[in-house]
Amino acid sequence: PYGGKPHVIPGTIEAENYDEGRPEEAYHDIDEVNHGADYRGVTHVDIEKRSDASGGYGIGWTKAGEWVQYTVNVRTPGTYTVEIPVASAKEGGTFHLEFSGEDVTGPIQGPNTGSWQKLVIIRKDNVPLRAGVQLMRMVMDADGATGSVGDIDFLRFAILP
Repeated sequence: PYGGKPHVIPGTIEAENYDEGRPEEAYHDIDEVNHGADYRGVTHVDIEKRSDASGGYGIGWTKAGEWVQYTVNVRTPGTYTVEIPVASAKEGGTFHLEFSGEDVTGPIQGPNTGSWQKLVIIRKDNVPLRAGVQLMRMVMDADGATGSVGDIDFLRFAILP
């Protein structure tokens, strides 16, 4: 896990704080170059510095076939809403979230936010989660009109009443 302990759900997970580890264990990136900032030292994942991002960074230059993995601890089982700030200069691509290898969201469509510098929160409702420590993957499925999936700031999980 990032920082030695699982991310807690319900809660917010910064996209750039994926698990520590080597390629194909903690992440899969199409190329070996980080096109963004040196937030985590040597990594293939494209981390960008953003003044509008909650933690000052996000993941950018995302491409279909890439993924990042997070060790999470779901403290309360149930049905969740996930809020995700994304940006794309044209219609974004699609991605999904997997827990323990199971797609729990189906395709999440990134919108056209009008600019790479304009984050807009999208929501995915009715996401079923089981309790316990597990691996979550954010998987990039299809590129959008820009040739990228989109820029991603964080994932906020809130349990539905």
